[in-house]
Amino acid sequence: MYREIALALTVSIDTMLAAAACRTAGIRIPLLPAAVINLISSAVLGAAVLLSALLGQLLPLSLCRIAGAVVLIAAGAVIITKSLLRSVVKRLGSRERQLRLGELSIAVRLCLDDTAADMDSSESLSVPEAAALAIAGSLDSAAAGIGCGNSVAPALAALCCFVTGCIAVAVGCAAGKRLSSLPFDISWAGGVLLIILSAVNLFQPGG
Repeated sequence: MYREIALALTVSIDTMLAAAACRTAGIRIPLLPAAVINLISSAVLGAAVLLSALLGQLLPLSLCRIAGAVVLIAAGAVIITKSLLRSVVKRLGSRERQLRLGELSIAVRLCLDDTAADMDSSESLSVPEAAALAIAGSLDSAAAGIGCGNSVAPALAALCCFVTGCIAVAVGCAAGKRLSSLPFDISWAGGVLLIILSAVNLFQPGG
């Protein structure tokens, strides 16, 4: 079960930081939108794990392990790169951030700035806005699920992801200003954990 918990914690780091960014910007995340964020994230993770497990029935175990490790390492590298870009965006003032990111697509804006989810500037996330935020961050969940599919249970991974996601939203909202006051983005930690998970899965004993 430790793999499911580790996987869930890894993909929940971004959820916590998104909640913290919204809280610091004065954007509320009501209960229903918070549940939507975590339902989408856990559903994507569970589906990705299930897909990977099904592929594992068709392909040799050694090939699945190598492919899974490559996916996790690639996903980790993408997360670390995104974190570096977010650190640059974080140094911009709110006005300059709006000007520089305003012409980008909403998907790109959400990848670089979680507060862009408040599209109507109501200072409260609606269900559609929460869904957009969750979908924008679901690539990490999908990659993590595919990379770990042969070593975790789909339903348990999804359940752990939902529980840790709910905790992550609560922690992010409670510690929003402290987390967001950091001069750099710390979502790179999730990328590092994915790379560590890739090594664990690649060299795990047994079949």
